[in-house]
Amino acid sequence: MFKTFLLLIVISIPLSTYAEEAFFCKECTSPENAKSIAKLKYAPKLQCNSSDPFSPPTPDDAICGSVARNIILVNPETKNIYSYRVGHSNQAPRYPVMAWDRTLSNQDISGYSMVAEYLATYENGIQIATSNAYISKSNTSYIASRSGTTTCPTDTALSTLVNPNEMSNLEDLMTLSIMFGMETSPGYGVMDKLESSSISNTGAGITINRINYNVAWSDTTKKPIITWPFANSEELSSIKDYLLFNIENLARDHNNVPILKFSLSDESRVAGVKLSHLRGKHGPLTITNPCVLDRLEELNGTGQFRNAGGIEVQFNGSTTPAGGSIETCTWYFYQSGRLLYIFNSAGSGCS
Repeated sequence: MFKTFLLLIVISIPLSTYAEEAFFCKECTSPENAKSIAKLKYAPKLQCNSSDPFSPPTPDDAICGSVARNIILVNPETKNIYSYRVGHSNQAPRYPVMAWDRTLSNQDISGYSMVAEYLATYENGIQIATSNAYISKSNTSYIASRSGTTTCPTDTALSTLVNPNEMSNLEDLMTLSIMFGMETSPGYGVMDKLESSSISNTGAGITINRINYNVAWSDTTKKPIITWPFANSEELSSIKDYLLFNIENLARDHNNVPILKFSLSDESRVAGVKLSHLRGKHGPLTITNPCVLDRLEELNGTGQFRNAGGIEVQFNGSTTPAGGSIETCTWYFYQSGRLLYIFNSAGSGCS
């Protein structure tokens, strides 16, 4: 005969002792829909044990149950909040997943709504920042390549990537642009309500520390990213170049400026190719464009080029030293001991 213990657990442990877990749920559009999602995605694991501690459980002699979870689902668009206690029924042999309605206090509803409002304001700030970025980068200027064979655009994703100062400036620009975008967002009033709070969004979710509310990312509401577009590129392509960053909002400084952590994604696109390809995802790229080669030559000042034998060599971009013999070289660029880029090009002195 089947034996169960779920109801004993539910009855013997007061509801308040269960920890609450909150998740963003963009697809939660009604109480019925949200309840189905809670059961489908957030049910606890059903565990079965034998009444005999020395024997595995069998269909005729099993004790099954789970520890219920208090799940809160927050729709970041409608700001609606849904709350359920999710566990398993005691109906053997299937023990179906159940979701019982929970009532949140007005304070809790307000707190989670503020988290949703903050996310909407933050995402709107990012959208405004990237829109302004494309407008500001519509002008084009050129310089001659080192080989003298062509002219090269100056303000590109690759020229920014290889220059530490430009990358630092870009992070500052993105921070201020996002802050400006948030300040012009319709929901910015939530920031006044949270003036004395420490707000952060990380890989786990969004946390408002003073009022102690946290909502985790989900399949449909992921950690925000920013795509910084570039109108110019060294290589003609039907797809525009961009630098893609994962963003974590760690806190705000004493001037209310967000402290943002930017992590460059390998899905960025520079000089007409994904950054992951320049890193050797499919093997070394063969590069012949003199503008691209000249930009990569600037890396000599921030790391070391090595040949296939691991010996440090000088990479000369699109130029070939006088008297040098031309050969096809595979270049490996290292920075702080880490291999960043690998590519092939015509050159000399790489053997």
